[in-house]
Amino acid sequence: MSQISSLRIVYNAATRDLLSNDLPALQVLIVDGICLMEKSVMAQSISNHSFTLRSLKASGLITKFYPEDFDPFKNSRWPHLTHVDITVGEQSKLFRLLQRAPNLSSAKIIIASERAMYPLPVEPCTHTKLQALYIESYKSLSSLPNLLGALSLPNLHEFTASFVWTRWPHEEFKAFLLRSKCPLEFLKFGDLSTTRSQLDEQRVEYTALIPSLEAVVDPVYARVVTCDWSI
Repeated sequence: MSQISSLRIVYNAATRDLLSNDLPALQVLIVDGICLMEKSVMAQSISNHSFTLRSLKASGLITKFYPEDFDPFKNSRWPHLTHVDITVGEQSKLFRLLQRAPNLSSAKIIIASERAMYPLPVEPCTHTKLQALYIESYKSLSSLPNLLGALSLPNLHEFTASFVWTRWPHEEFKAFLLRSKCPLEFLKFGDLSTTRSQLDEQRVEYTALIPSLEAVVDPVYARVVTCDWSI
């Protein structure tokens, strides 16, 4: 056990106790198949290895850290974590992750909120090491403008945002770019509530701010037709 540096498990009754063992060399952890009734147990087990992990992936559709569950990013430090791929229940987990993992370089966060989300004040958060950020949500995130309004990522190179029922916060994202002064090289964005022509206009504005930026409108989420209300 003391020599295990990389581990991938399907979390079930047979493997549940494995993460509770002392694994002092564990650096890479991939967890699949989380039981809905044991999210807090699983999160506690993961946090036991927060001081050694460099890469964490626990992003299955039922692997969600909600406020009522144990929050592995609230009371634990993650000094060596550089890569993370998780599904969370609210945006606050993203901020806690950035605050607790100062060396994080890439993050893929799926916000799978199933409750009403209201725009609340968010404390400013600056992370100087994050280079790649992927945020995805299939729910309505009215708090998204506040999220972008609070973030400053001066070292960000890649940003992908995938939203279905949330309008892309164009003005807030421009303010984010100006505030972060990041060397952004690639941007992929879009939503189902904005027309393709509008998204293309927004893309032009981003490249005007950062001429070297490759900005791509996600064809999956770009609506290409408009309603003719005269019919």
